[in-house]
Amino acid sequence: MPQAVLEPATQLRPRSHTSRARRALGRPAGLIVLAALVPTACHLLRADWVLPPLILVATASLLRGGQTLLDRLMFALMLLLGAACAGGLLLSLWPWGLAPPAVGGLALAVLVVVGTVLGRRPSLPRPRPADALPLLAGLGGFAYLGASYLRADFAGRVNRAMAGEDLGRHFSIFDSIRRLGGYLFLDPTGAGAHVYDGIIRYPQGFHFIAALLDGFLRSSTAPGTPTSAFDHFLGFHTAAYGLFMLSVIWAAGWVGGPLVRTGARPLVLFAFLTPVLLYTDLLANYVSGYPSEILGLSLVAGLVALLARPLPGIRTQLLLVAAVLVAIGFSYYLFLPGAALGTLLWLVHRRRAVLTRPVFTAALAVVTATLALAPVVLGMFVGKAADALSARASIRDSRDLVIALTLAILAGILCRPGGRPRTWLRYGLAAGAMMAAAAVLGGYQAIVDGSTGYYFEKSLHAVEVTLLVGIGALALLVPPPARPASATPRRHLATALPAVLLAVSLVAGLGVVRGDSPFRPRVNAGFDSWGPAWTKGRLSPRGSGAAVATILRDHPPRPGEVTLVFDANGLRQYDLTLFVAVLRRDGTAGVFRALYGQPDNLVDTNRASLTTMLLDIHQPIEAVTMTSRTAEFIQDIRVKHPDLGLRLVDLS
Repeated sequence: MPQAVLEPATQLRPRSHTSRARRALGRPAGLIVLAALVPTACHLLRADWVLPPLILVATASLLRGGQTLLDRLMFALMLLLGAACAGGLLLSLWPWGLAPPAVGGLALAVLVVVGTVLGRRPSLPRPRPADALPLLAGLGGFAYLGASYLRADFAGRVNRAMAGEDLGRHFSIFDSIRRLGGYLFLDPTGAGAHVYDGIIRYPQGFHFIAALLDGFLRSSTAPGTPTSAFDHFLGFHTAAYGLFMLSVIWAAGWVGGPLVRTGARPLVLFAFLTPVLLYTDLLANYVSGYPSEILGLSLVAGLVALLARPLPGIRTQLLLVAAVLVAIGFSYYLFLPGAALGTLLWLVHRRRAVLTRPVFTAALAVVTATLALAPVVLGMFVGKAADALSARASIRDSRDLVIALTLAILAGILCRPGGRPRTWLRYGLAAGAMMAAAAVLGGYQAIVDGSTGYYFEKSLHAVEVTLLVGIGALALLVPPPARPASATPRRHLATALPAVLLAVSLVAGLGVVRGDSPFRPRVNAGFDSWGPAWTKGRLSPRGSGAAVATILRDHPPRPGEVTLVFDANGLRQYDLTLFVAVLRRDGTAGVFRALYGQPDNLVDTNRASLTTMLLDIHQPIEAVTMTSRTAEFIQDIRVKHPDLGLRLVDLS
């Protein structure tokens, strides 16, 4: 049979190298153009809020590792938090500032380049039932805490925020970053016109990320009115605690592995950790207004999860660990020594795998150390934050809780059938590193100051979170799920009931149910646990929010005046003055002198000290008095010093 011969015109010609190269370059180029057009379109539609979740999902689709969709999203979130903190150095200096189209376009373009270089197509695992409970806890915690703010008017929201005066200073950092368009420590002269010099070099990771997201939420770089900016900040503060709850419960499941994520065992984590995070002393970080520490604790939970159960790809694992360390350094560097020590122990333990990528590991280590330590150097040596290491603690955390959690986790590990996998060895190294860092700090304070102080209690929070992440070991004591052949409703109940009873018994034993544990510390006798006390408004000062709202609404200062509030209680007059100042965006030297001047400031109610303070301000003063005695004092000062420019507003 004769063979068919193709005519020359119809023969298949091989593709040239040029055409293949054009196609190879054409697709990434088109995607980069699309990465620029999508943020622009969103901005024109005032829908920039779409971009952060889009960037999160796109990042997750390029990562590899994890069993569920939530796993992948958590890895992407850790990577983006570190990238945002480090990238903020660039965003603070480039001409576009925090403009959503520019930032969103840059992020999407970087993802296109990374995907092209790595040759990865977007891919995501399917969501699984194991994802539901951590998400429910995070969203539930956000709703539980945020409802108190949503139900209140402006005066009520300010009053709740004044449960911890630190929130006023944190708001001023957030608001100033929005107004300046970047980190305050990169522009100390400009920042000095907005915030107190002592916090210009405070770690600003949380504040920068919140300010960045606020631009996407508003579809604008304009900071908005002080009232709306304050409301947004309260939302970010509350969302940070929801993220903290999500991170801890997810990390506990990740460390526990597939065994902890099957059957009724996830119920142990959910039923135990949710009330512990909402009702015990860890919630004091939310009530007292410590958003930086809350983000830092979320990162600690993520780091412990990564160190205990690393991802298969060593480069991805190293990159994620590096991102978390950078984010901790920028957010709350008190936790950095324990985190760095835990990472070092992990590197030694996994040295064979790590040394397969020596150049990558060495380069990443140099970059990570430089970025993570930069805020430490600025804060401790330039900002002189080391002087605060001797600060006294107002709330002492339960040492018995640490002991109880440690013993419970050991019981779960030792009772696990089939031996003790390396996951729990690596977890032990991470937990030991956090404990060692806390012990060193506590020992230093005991030697220098005679007792442990404020920052030792903070370091104990990192230890508690590390232990809570390991509570998955306790879930291993719950019977495994029934096999499909015998999975009757009665067997399901028999499996789930011990899990719930075990979790509830532990929670009750820790004093969470009724708040009457003999060892659990409280702010004041008679209060409920932290969560109920917060939602009922028992932790907020009475009438302070209404006073601030009245001053802001009815008594505006004259040009050049600084508003100072005087009360019989020194801390209250300090708090009132602080919140009036930040909500008026008053960054004048006079208000900083009154709040932070040494040795005479508003915390002192001694009349001689207050007189010295007033004489040292050197600008007109609007003196708002809350009691008749303070009104008499201010009037007396006016008579004795008529040239002081003192104007009395009596609200007694």
